[in-house]
Amino acid sequence: MTLVGPDHGMYTSKIRPQDQQVIDDLTQPPNWDYPQWRRVLIALATAGNGNFVPAHHRPETINLQVWETEAAALNRETLKDGLERATPILVDTEKKALIGGKRTVGTHGGVVFDKTPQPGKEQFQRCIGTIHTHPFDIATPMMGGSDYLAFLPDASQIAMMMAWGGFRVLVVKTSVTPNNISSDLLKRRLAAYEEELDIIDNENIGKKYIEYNKMICTEFGLVLYLGDEKQGGLVKRIEVTK
Repeated sequence: MTLVGPDHGMYTSKIRPQDQQVIDDLTQPPNWDYPQWRRVLIALATAGNGNFVPAHHRPETINLQVWETEAAALNRETLKDGLERATPILVDTEKKALIGGKRTVGTHGGVVFDKTPQPGKEQFQRCIGTIHTHPFDIATPMMGGSDYLAFLPDASQIAMMMAWGGFRVLVVKTSVTPNNISSDLLKRRLAAYEEELDIIDNENIGKKYIEYNKMICTEFGLVLYLGDEKQGGLVKRIEVTK
């Protein structure tokens, strides 16, 4: 097992007591509207990389609103040409604001995120999440292994949203999510799940990918939310241990 970090552990975050208190207070409500979601992300980014939503305060619902607007815009273009698209979401800790980064266009099977801060803002801006699309002719609306490989090892990222037609998926890291996991270790765990579920066999592929996502979320302390475009950005927590 190869793990990165000075102590070779999967958990290395440090946080000031005053920052932890702010986060605990912000995350107490069970249902978050968009302003609450924005405040939580800014507070976590301000506290530093590797700090995520307290597991005991994970919300039941989140209204993504502005994220939904961006997801819908990306999805319209993907529906036209079948190419994945992505937008990174950055926090500017100086302005205490969320900023949409540069949109990128990929292939039918993947897209690369451009997480570069605005020129001159490198000290204050970092990518805390991403929004991307999957082509509608792909058999499953859930996250794939490449999505988790782009998300889990990056300690700066807190949330990832995906749009597949009218369907929406959000995964959110919590305080029990490893913030120092190596890509090699993650690849081995994902491969083990794919083999166990026989992902290569397309039979019942939709159900297999739902189970695949639940297994990953359970092992790595992620919260899984589902929604659709008709709900205007509202996503609801899905129990992953059943």
